[in-house]
Amino acid sequence: MQEVLKTGKPWHIAQFSMPVPDDADAVWVGRVERLPLQPEFPAAITVWMQNVTRSVQTEMALRQDVALMRAISETSTDVMFAKDCHGRMRFANPAALELIGKPLDRVLGRTDAEFLEDQFAAQSVMNNDRRVMDSNMAEEVEEEVPLPDGTKRVWLSQKRPYHDESGRVTGLLGISRDITERKQAEAKLQEAHDTLQGVLNSISDGLAILDRNWCYTYLSETGAKMLGIKAEDLLGKCLWNLYPHAGNSLFGRECRRAMNTGVATHFEEYYPEPLNMWVECHCYPSPAGLSVYFRDVTDRRRAQDAAAESERRINALLEASPVGLAYSAPGGKVLVMNSEAQRIWGNPPMPERIDDYAQWKGWFADDSARLGEPVGPHEWPTARALAGETVIDEVLEIEPFDPPGTRRTIMFRSAPIHGVDGAVTGAVTAQMDITEQVSIRTAVAEADRRIRQLANTIPQLAWMANADGYIHWYNERWYAYTGTTPAEMEGWGWQSVHDPVGLPKVIELWTHSIATGIRFEMTFPLRGHDGVYRPFYTLVEPLRDASGTVVQWFGTNTDVSALQKTQEELQEANRRKDEFLAMLAHELRNPLAPISTAAQLLRLKADDPKRVALSCEIIGRQVHHMTELIDDLLDVSRVTRGLIELDKQPVDIKSVIGNAVEQTRPLIESREHTLSIQLGSLHATVLGDPVRLVQVISNVMNNAAKYTSQGGGLP
Repeated sequence: MQEVLKTGKPWHIAQFSMPVPDDADAVWVGRVERLPLQPEFPAAITVWMQNVTRSVQTEMALRQDVALMRAISETSTDVMFAKDCHGRMRFANPAALELIGKPLDRVLGRTDAEFLEDQFAAQSVMNNDRRVMDSNMAEEVEEEVPLPDGTKRVWLSQKRPYHDESGRVTGLLGISRDITERKQAEAKLQEAHDTLQGVLNSISDGLAILDRNWCYTYLSETGAKMLGIKAEDLLGKCLWNLYPHAGNSLFGRECRRAMNTGVATHFEEYYPEPLNMWVECHCYPSPAGLSVYFRDVTDRRRAQDAAAESERRINALLEASPVGLAYSAPGGKVLVMNSEAQRIWGNPPMPERIDDYAQWKGWFADDSARLGEPVGPHEWPTARALAGETVIDEVLEIEPFDPPGTRRTIMFRSAPIHGVDGAVTGAVTAQMDITEQVSIRTAVAEADRRIRQLANTIPQLAWMANADGYIHWYNERWYAYTGTTPAEMEGWGWQSVHDPVGLPKVIELWTHSIATGIRFEMTFPLRGHDGVYRPFYTLVEPLRDASGTVVQWFGTNTDVSALQKTQEELQEANRRKDEFLAMLAHELRNPLAPISTAAQLLRLKADDPKRVALSCEIIGRQVHHMTELIDDLLDVSRVTRGLIELDKQPVDIKSVIGNAVEQTRPLIESREHTLSIQLGSLHATVLGDPVRLVQVISNVMNNAAKYTSQGGGLP
């Protein structure tokens, strides 16, 4: 105190012991200072003392704790460290120095970036430290800090900020433990778990695991997606609480049965809204609970339903088909045979293999060389199809099992069924009962044969053509007349025997008939084998079906050359008849004129015997002439044949001329012509027909008078 008064310098008392009534070991700290008084006042001092016994005790305890912590830190394998608020190292235990690989003097006061070789790791550690101090919150972080030799190690660090007396963060304390092996084990475990999870999630089945209390402990991602839920919404929750009505469903009953009996169960059930799906479940019980594998089999069930429906339709189609149908397995076993096939065969036994086909009786019924030979087991269309052959329209005659002894004619079609690898997986055989058709065809063939035979016996040329006019058959008379061959006449070869001049008209009319369906009728020439064209009357009639459609044409060619010649002869006879009648009519007029004149003379000179005799002679002569003319008219055969027979006899030509003049004189006189006759004195006789001679001369004189003008002169 005196020193303080003397010098004015304060005196700090670090620690001293001064007993107090309650504490003989009290520890104090103090300070002595001179008061800053005015000079006029005496010097004075102040003494300040504080009992720091508790603080000293605390410090001693802290020292002991620090010593303990140091001992722990030095013996611990965990890394222990302390850093100030700037990240500088203030403390590092031996494990930390081993990690860093440097002595303590090269670590204290430095940051991680200054003493760690791996700068990336150093920066990551410093970022974590900064975050803990800035947030003022303890944190556990994993950090990867390599050893000095570069070996990667993973550390789990507990970092906590520490504060000064005011609560301000002044640094960071940390403990790090090497968890590399654990992380590796965890990584392997996680990898295994991820692999298992991947497998579970990759399979099409969903997986749900329930414990013995019916609580969900696992639900695969596939299962969650299938059910349209999230796995976390089920985990830890009881099945019966989530789905109260599940106990009444097949799912609930089967799960309880599996859990209670310890026997796995398998079932399928349809779940309505909101799933609308068929689910197949496998329940596997275990001591821990129940594993339920489930999958969406809606498509399969729909496919099965569709297949069943398709099968029903196919069966209905098979039963409704008028064709016998059978399906056989590769070995020859008949698996399916519809009603028509069973009817055809008379309820046959179903063979198990191809060798059993020996029970089935059949004979080849086609036009091959094997007609009538029996069919062997491996020759049946089904057996051939199972060998890979496609059989088209094989005609066989069979004997049904019931009634035995009868025969049916069957047309077979059989085809193999190939799998994806090309192997034969079966065969389908169609069987059509054509017994009635064959009978009809036989009858038609017989009728056709008879018709053709009849057509070959008729005198006409005959042929048949398709609806389009293509001629496919001629009778024998056609070939005999034309001297052609079937190959030459096929189709449109008939044109070669037609007259080229008239052929275009024939083609025009025939084409018109084909297009319209009307009958064809025409007469045209056809060339014979001798090269002579003769006229043929051709008539072609269409054959129509029930609907009126032309299906065939029947044609005949009738040789009308004789008829045509007869017609020409008749026409010529008729012409001659007409000429003869015209001539006769003309000739009949000639005798009438002198008869009429003589009759008038008789009326005028009835008392003159000479005149009467002359008139009677004229009348008699002219009547005789008319009688001969009328006899010619009544000779019909000569008239139609145009033949005039001459009655030749010695005739006095003068009497002929006189008779002709008698007939023509009335005409000459009526025309006021002058007739001059000069006859010789000698007797003139000719060999001829007096009637025809009179006709000739009178015709000449009549024509002269007729065509000479009235009164004479030039015509």
